[in-house]
Amino acid sequence: YLLTAIRDILKCLPKKRLATLVVKSTVPPSTLANKIVPLLKEHELSSGQNIGLAANPEFLREGFAWEDFIDPDRIVIGSNDEYVHEILKDLYKSFQAPIVTVNLNTAEFIKYLSNTLLSNLISFSNDMSMIGHTIGNIDIIKSFKTVHNDKRWFGEPAGMTSYVYPGCGFGGYCLPKDTQALYNTAREHQYRSKLLESVLEINNYIGKFLTDQFKPSVSIDSNISLLGLSFKS
Repeated sequence: YLLTAIRDILKCLPKKRLATLVVKSTVPPSTLANKIVPLLKEHELSSGQNIGLAANPEFLREGFAWEDFIDPDRIVIGSNDEYVHEILKDLYKSFQAPIVTVNLNTAEFIKYLSNTLLSNLISFSNDMSMIGHTIGNIDIIKSFKTVHNDKRWFGEPAGMTSYVYPGCGFGGYCLPKDTQALYNTAREHQYRSKLLESVLEINNYIGKFLTDQFKPSVSIDSNISLLGLSFKS
């Protein structure tokens, strides 16, 4: 989809002035360098010469996209061209947020680093809850809420603590896709992330673990209500 969109954009580029192509899509690190740059060359365009190229990932929470866009906590501008950095810094200068300028690969990586941190926190919480449940006689809820009081989280407490809490695992569109994508990309570069592999395995297992807990008390005639099954209506 991304490559098709870029091909369509290239057909409409102004001929007499330098244009800057900004990719906001979440793509695995090295995608722009290994896929987009060669595509530009096919159209006789060279990043840093007759076209600008940047990675500008978004950090928008589900249900708070507008608020997070208008009031971001950070703005990441990735490019291998200082001229492009300056163009986008000028574009974002009215936003009251720190602007981080890095190269293309780093900008793509920061987005995955952010999302896989969340999936790690969720799977860590679920793994710990399963350990607590298996040992027995442990107040798992109170244990996690006590951990949230640690001042190192920053805040009152920090919102990140909502990810350090046991549940049914992570779903939706972003976290499963991005965690799997970064794991696959690392494998393509001959590194096997045992941590991400475990995060995905735990996330796949937690559903069965939870349903096994109430199976003995459920009969064929039981009515079951599911609350919070989806984060979207």
